[in-house]
Amino acid sequence: MNRLLKALLLPVFIISLSGCSTSSVYPNQEKYVSGNQVYEGTLTTLNVNYQSGELTLVEDPTASNISVIEEGDFDSRYQVHSYFEDNTLNVQFMASGVTYRAGQLTKKLTITYPSVTNLAVDMTSGQFNAENINAFNASIGLTSGKIALTSISATNLAMSITSGTTDINKIEASNVNVSMTSGQLMVGSLSALKANFSGTSGSVLMNLVYLDEMNISLTSGNIDLTVPSCGASFKVEKTSGSFDSIQPYMVVNDRYNYGEAHALINLTITSGSILIR
Repeated sequence: MNRLLKALLLPVFIISLSGCSTSSVYPNQEKYVSGNQVYEGTLTTLNVNYQSGELTLVEDPTASNISVIEEGDFDSRYQVHSYFEDNTLNVQFMASGVTYRAGQLTKKLTITYPSVTNLAVDMTSGQFNAENINAFNASIGLTSGKIALTSISATNLAMSITSGTTDINKIEASNVNVSMTSGQLMVGSLSALKANFSGTSGSVLMNLVYLDEMNISLTSGNIDLTVPSCGASFKVEKTSGSFDSIQPYMVVNDRYNYGEAHALINLTITSGSILIR
């Protein structure tokens, strides 16, 4: 290897060894303030971009303000950054464009607010917790880690996770769209008019309470569903794997009908197992 090539490669090598990660460069950076904050006013839109760590949202109708509280003692560049304007709260992991070494920061952020209309959460890695979410539009994205929600109610709910676990005790929504590359999706109670779930590999475990229409598409893995009280009509398409049912059903026009067969459910899986309870 000649000296010129070595000189060109050396900086890249040093950067890769240092394990640096670059914070996103975001607009209006001059408006953000660092550290813990308490804001007064009505919250309509909440946008959170928290790269790694643990993020918790607490919706408390009795709260008189909006608080952004982060644990830990960090240089102001590495502290949570936020600004509140026109009923919109924007929250960023740290200062715009700042770099940090992987594993350098262990951060936990809690945002408490009385109510919100539009919610957007984006995380790279870590855990997202929420005790209650009530919103018109809710969008949650996680690259790797865990989503743990006790209850979420929304007109439009969109969730995406590349790898990890999504554990939700209760979902009530008009439109639900969930996508995952690999991992596990568990829903203790699902009530929706229309729901779409897609994944490459993993498992889907859901207790269906009420549905009009639902589509589940999985390349490989397991689907475990509890029939809603309104009954359901299942269409099953699979290349290989098994289909088992604990409850009795009738086959009508290549569909598995349970009870009044109100909910129309389409299941597509390339390889894996399907269990209907």
